[in-house]
Amino acid sequence: MSIFNLNKGKKEDKQVGVIFETTDYDKFSLSSINRKIDYGHVERLKKDMRERFIRTNLIVDKQFTILDGQHRFEAMRSLNIPVTYTIVTPENFQTEIITMNTNTKNWNNDDLLDLYLKNERKSNPYDYFDMPYHMFNHARKYKIHFMNLIELAYSSRKKEHTIAFKKGNFFIQDKETFKENVNFLVKAMNQHKVCKHRMTQLVLCKYLLNKNFDKKTFLDKLEKFPDKLVHSSTMDQALLNIKNLHNYFNKKTKLI
Repeated sequence: MSIFNLNKGKKEDKQVGVIFETTDYDKFSLSSINRKIDYGHVERLKKDMRERFIRTNLIVDKQFTILDGQHRFEAMRSLNIPVTYTIVTPENFQTEIITMNTNTKNWNNDDLLDLYLKNERKSNPYDYFDMPYHMFNHARKYKIHFMNLIELAYSSRKKEHTIAFKKGNFFIQDKETFKENVNFLVKAMNQHKVCKHRMTQLVLCKYLLNKNFDKKTFLDKLEKFPDKLVHSSTMDQALLNIKNLHNYFNKKTKLI
């Protein structure tokens, strides 16, 4: 009896392909009609493979031209990791490559957030609401942009912080300050529609790191002089608009 026929009375699983393994990297070739190799992505794959390698098969044709998995192949070749592959016979080589690439849906930030929310609820069933991903999610519900929340959490938007978020290692340096700053942004958004724009939010996050920026003063000015704040299409203009509003008839704290 086949090892797959574990339940009596049920159909036996059918073998539909064979997986091969090799370190003969020279037998493979890249397709000229596939996307160009993104070597930054290859380096990220190599880093992940060093930390935890999960084997996934390349898809190749009979000439060992790679239809799917060219970035994984480059990373495994560089690390001298044996390649596993499955051979297929495509009816239309170009169509197969396009279909494989367009039908693949990568996890986005919100997909990952949902996963880590479940993990926090499971590991902290009674106080998960005060865990980093739950605090992040609560702020996201108010339409604060992902990268702006990263900046509020770390006082920086370095790539290493987004990588930490995606790998489940997200944390908030100062939870109370994070809450205060999120509340400030929500109030500003409720007072003025321009504050809902990504660029204005970004600039406000930058100014929150400035010791001379007074949140109460800004909200008061925003309420009294709403026409002073207009939509900005550039970072420089947004910085100037926020500074001018904050400094307007303000003798106590000045932004320079």
